[in-house]
Amino acid sequence: MNRTLAPGSLSAESAPVRGNALTRRLAPYLDRATVLGILLLVVLVTLPRLRSMAIQENELDAMRTLGVLGGEVFAAEKASPERLGQLFEGESALDRRLADTRVTADGRLLERYGYLFELVESEDGPCLRAWPVEEGRTGQGAFWLDADLGLRGDANQGSQWSGLEKPPTPSDARTWNALELPGSRREGI
Repeated sequence: MNRTLAPGSLSAESAPVRGNALTRRLAPYLDRATVLGILLLVVLVTLPRLRSMAIQENELDAMRTLGVLGGEVFAAEKASPERLGQLFEGESALDRRLADTRVTADGRLLERYGYLFELVESEDGPCLRAWPVEEGRTGQGAFWLDADLGLRGDANQGSQWSGLEKPPTPSDARTWNALELPGSRREGI
């Protein structure tokens, strides 16, 4: 049995073939665009959370570092140093415990994981303070440790304490909330 095609039937049957050819050509690009869209969505959702987690970790590390420094600064058997940099002179045990610490040229300040640390005198004697190098980017909260190892902190929501120009003062710390020194998460700190 032979079939003959009607004059208009050839173009009607070939239309789906052209559509399929166009779909086959665009399919790899559509797949890539879909994958890129999903990746963009993941990045937009994940980055703020990662940043928040990094800031929280820097804050916890600042409190742990204050605890370690406080143990050295407020030790009863020796005189308190005038500057924190003195604790890192020579072959110091702190060099190993706080290996990622940078001491400023004058030895007055320490910098570690986005926080600045300084030994200051207050009415109650020597105290340690810690505040972010750049509030909102390297850390948020500010912290104060006194000779009784009483830790106080503030969320620093108003960006009052940030960088070298804006450290917290003893009068600021008097109004802060009492905090617990966090435990060590690894040997040495």
